[in-house]
Amino acid sequence: MKRASNLLTIDELCSLMGVDTSSDVTDKLDFIGTYSYVYDSAIDEGKTEDQANELAMKAESDELGEYWEKYESAVVKIAEDIFSKHNLTLTEKIHPKKGKCYVISPTKNWKDSVYHVKETINGVGYFYFANIRKFLSSGPYTARQATLEHLHYLKRYPDVYGDTGIRSRLERELR
Repeated sequence: MKRASNLLTIDELCSLMGVDTSSDVTDKLDFIGTYSYVYDSAIDEGKTEDQANELAMKAESDELGEYWEKYESAVVKIAEDIFSKHNLTLTEKIHPKKGKCYVISPTKNWKDSVYHVKETINGVGYFYFANIRKFLSSGPYTARQATLEHLHYLKRYPDVYGDTGIRSRLERELR
């Protein structure tokens, strides 16, 4: 069995949390107002169309970069909170090929973390595992494998335990 990875890119973390990835964010944002304002201001200042276009594109890019930084920070903050409820931590790391990534590790040990993941899965209700042994034998998994293979259930934590949903929290963080 392929070993599950404990290394996530920001897009993988976004997908895991059920929110927009970087390309989704870029596609949904509309910086036409920024572009138009900067372009028009540059033309009014006597810049050429090429210069105005270049300035407007840079302003648009800078605004997108600022928004993405805020978005990424909010996603990581929310993910860290949800992961902590499963006794897992996220640590930022620069990977030689993938760039900025997040390493998932247990706060105590994998057996402790898999217990909390199992409880969230049980709360979702599609499956029920009476104990860790039954959960691990369903793979079969090691505690590490079971935890990492079932991270997609973590986004359901707010539903199971009555917390504010991830998307609502993200919207609040971005205000």
